[in-house]
Amino acid sequence: MNALLASLLVAIGALVASSAASSAHQIESRAQRLVAARALPPHVAGRFRELANLQEGPDGSYYAFDRRSHTVHRIDAAWTSATLIVDIGQKPGEILQPSAFDSAGEMFAVSDAPFGMDRIQVFFRDATAMGAFQPQVRSLPRITMGSTVMNGAGSLELTRDSVLLSEPDTGWLVSEYGLDGKPLRHFGRLRSTGHENDNDVHIGLNTGIPVAAGDGAVWFVFQAGVPMLRKYNRAGELIFERHIEGVELDPVIRVLPSRWPRKRTGGVDRELPLIIPNVQAAAVAPDGSLWIGLSLPYVYVFDAAGDKTRVVSLHGAGMIRATSLAFSRKGRLIVTPGGYEFDVPAKNRAAPGMTP
Repeated sequence: MNALLASLLVAIGALVASSAASSAHQIESRAQRLVAARALPPHVAGRFRELANLQEGPDGSYYAFDRRSHTVHRIDAAWTSATLIVDIGQKPGEILQPSAFDSAGEMFAVSDAPFGMDRIQVFFRDATAMGAFQPQVRSLPRITMGSTVMNGAGSLELTRDSVLLSEPDTGWLVSEYGLDGKPLRHFGRLRSTGHENDNDVHIGLNTGIPVAAGDGAVWFVFQAGVPMLRKYNRAGELIFERHIEGVELDPVIRVLPSRWPRKRTGGVDRELPLIIPNVQAAAVAPDGSLWIGLSLPYVYVFDAAGDKTRVVSLHGAGMIRATSLAFSRKGRLIVTPGGYEFDVPAKNRAAPGMTP
């Protein structure tokens, strides 16, 4: 069964890659090319097994979230050294089987799953543990990103006074919790998927990335299935819904599956569909625009009204398929994997903060 599952996943990935490569030259000519202004040096980047997130802290240093090593490091502002600040472990203040990271103001937060139970931990900027809580509903593994199977707690957005999670298992797209773990609200109705008769697939195709906007609104970007985004106002009411479209995504849309391989994982007592995302990251700018990192090496930019305004390709050692997006205080775009910073046009500069 494991060999068959691996073969199916490889075949799906190869089909998408092959289809995308056939038109890569034409697509590349349409995208705005951004070349990294700086990259983490080898002696720093080499310390990480999987640098899944890189964000600037309030003092100019950087948080480096290493998902595979179950750690958080602090990198100095000059990117010359890295210091461990959160270590692997199951105790409060340690992390085990982490899935996502985010920072806001003087705090950062990590979602992990010791013993298979979702946990959100909030830390002060010096890594002092401020508290931890478990979401109301255990979110089952839904999305496969590389070697990592993500559940709802894998989509974490920290604001200055709350935590936003993608929790479609509750019957709503977004759950908001206070920093003390108190449930504040749920909002966002699940979209129709055509798979309502298979609840596991239906829920998986409603998994996404919530992103807080500067005016109190919240974007929600669906990660799998038909690419779409929504925007909700401060009260959690739908403002609009948009399809995410472009020639870069056409090869992906052409081969969207209607059936998915299944696997027993995460301590679940049944086999779950392993759904591969077509969106991997999203970040919002202070002008209200939204940057979306696709599963292909392109970033789409949408304005506050939901209209696509730009297509960007990122270049470091090669073309980069972003697994996280963030913005420095000076407006530089911060990207993983690898750890890069990019200068962007002033009108599209964004504020500190990001999503997994």
